Amino acid sequence: MRVLAIDIGSSSTRTALFNQQGRLVPGTTAQRKYSLRYTADGGAELSPVALQRAVRACFRETLQSSPTILAVAGSAFGEPHGQTTTQHIVHDAVEKFSALLA
Repeated sequence: MRVLAIDIGSSSTRTALFNQQGRLVPGTTAQRKYSLRYTADGGAELSPVALQRAVRACFRETLQSSPTILAVAGSAFGEPHGQTTTQHIVHDAVEKFSALLA
């Protein structure tokens, strides 16, 4: 069994595959960095397009090594009140991969 893990953070997206013992499968890690844009009022923004590109690129790179997965796990940074765009992207990715595995 292989689990695809995705971590969407404020500075990068990372993906990797783990085996049934929870160990990293060598050669399956991918990372794409990006920058936040800071607003005059102290806010921080990340382009949804840049984020989506990073997620797709990481998926492609990780799955080249081992395209067969049995589960998907995701984490994302977010605001304490409500879901962010990042959380929606993780949720959508997990749903799409889960549907493929059913």
